[in-house]
Amino acid sequence: MTEYEILDLVASESAAMASQFNIYLTVLFAYLVVGYFVGGKLTTAQTSVLTSLYVWASSAQVVGMRLTLDHVIELFQRKAELAPVTPYESTYSTYTYFWLLAMLVAIAAGLYFMWSVRHPKTE
Repeated sequence: MTEYEILDLVASESAAMASQFNIYLTVLFAYLVVGYFVGGKLTTAQTSVLTSLYVWASSAQVVGMRLTLDHVIELFQRKAELAPVTPYESTYSTYTYFWLLAMLVAIAAGLYFMWSVRHPKTE
């Protein structure tokens, strides 16, 4: 595989990760909107189904991004055999790991938000 082909695959994988992130944001904000507007009115069963779907869908995007990142790292390793590594290539995974961590924290924050809507503080 040539350097150009490797970098073209990296660009395609990066676009796939951007799509995964967009799907993740859609799921997150849908959950937050439902929680804000009707979270207190949902039954326990409805909340359980909604929360299960939220955790499954958002976690699937995180896992998908992680697997895609593994492929991108492998491609960068192949590219390093053909040409010098650029600063962008050497820090690509670090920034992606940061975003993956932020996504996991946001999943937990979404769960806390729904919990706080369903269990308001009484004063």
